[in-house]
Amino acid sequence: MKAIKLIATIVFASAVFYQTQQKQESATNISLNEVEALAQSESGGEKIYDYTIWDDQPCKVLIGNTIVPGKKVSCWPGNTYTDCADCKI
Repeated sequence: MKAIKLIATIVFASAVFYQTQQKQESATNISLNEVEALAQSESGGEKIYDYTIWDDQPCKVLIGNTIVPGKKVSCWPGNTYTDCADCKI
């Protein structure tokens, strides 16, 4: 009888733990989706940035498994680009 109670308690605790993890994961996904939606709605595809390329300031970009050299970029409000980059290849 004690063994059955112990097994039932373990199963119940496992179910509660699993359900809690699923709720937390769902909440995290919702939060990330909200951040992405806000970021997209800010520009809405509008060209709201301009930038300068700094030839004397190198940076690196990871493409697949390869690191590619680039040049540092500075952004400011403008009307040429939809996103602000950190490094240009």
